[in-house]
Amino acid sequence: VSAAIAEHRPIVTLLLTMVAAGTFLSTTLKPCYFGFLAPDKGLKAQDPPRHMLWAMGVVAALCFITGSFPGLLYGLLPHPVDYHPYTLEHIAGSLQGLFFTALAFILILWKLHPEDGTTIDVDVGYRKGVPGFMWLAHKPLARYEEFITEVYKFGLIAPVKKLSRFAWKVDTWVFDGLVNASGWATLLESKVSEIFDMHVVDGAVNSVSTVLGGSARRLRKLQTGAIQNYMLAMIVGIVFLSIVFIWIW
Repeated sequence: VSAAIAEHRPIVTLLLTMVAAGTFLSTTLKPCYFGFLAPDKGLKAQDPPRHMLWAMGVVAALCFITGSFPGLLYGLLPHPVDYHPYTLEHIAGSLQGLFFTALAFILILWKLHPEDGTTIDVDVGYRKGVPGFMWLAHKPLARYEEFITEVYKFGLIAPVKKLSRFAWKVDTWVFDGLVNASGWATLLESKVSEIFDMHVVDGAVNSVSTVLGGSARRLRKLQTGAIQNYMLAMIVGIVFLSIVFIWIW
């Protein structure tokens, strides 16, 4: 403020004075009044955590040190400073600002009562962004997920189920039927072969053997051992063959 006055910048001086008054009003007068002088509402405040106590203690110590020994702060500046904050003029000007700030506080005290609410600070980003993100998650993304689910259900799962049922029917009624029919046909063929072998082949073999046996028994009677009988049979055979030959030609 002193620098703005020295440089003859009234607008900057006014803005800095207003900022100083607002800071004194909001961080000093308002917390002290409503913390110690306002009616007791029976609210019990808890002590802050230890790390918050340390943070407030460090900041309070820095404020006390820089206020008591301002030369330490001025020595950090990149150029030499010849300024004395505790002159009569500076103290009178500061007290005037504090007095009129306190007067303004008394006049607008009825408007400064605390209300339930949330102070928006650096969290404005996610406070504004979270509703948008939740809308995106519950509206477009949820609709997209439902659409993909329906497409997957009716476009893939349903056809695969129908195909599996069709394949099961084909396997049950076609392939299993063919296998079962082949088994029954094999059993029937083996049964027929068994019957044919027992009654036809075995019967024919047995009949031939019976005929041969009977013929052998009858022909055995012709073997008398008499040469004249054999000669007579040969002559009869030759005559029979000659008649057959002449008849054919």
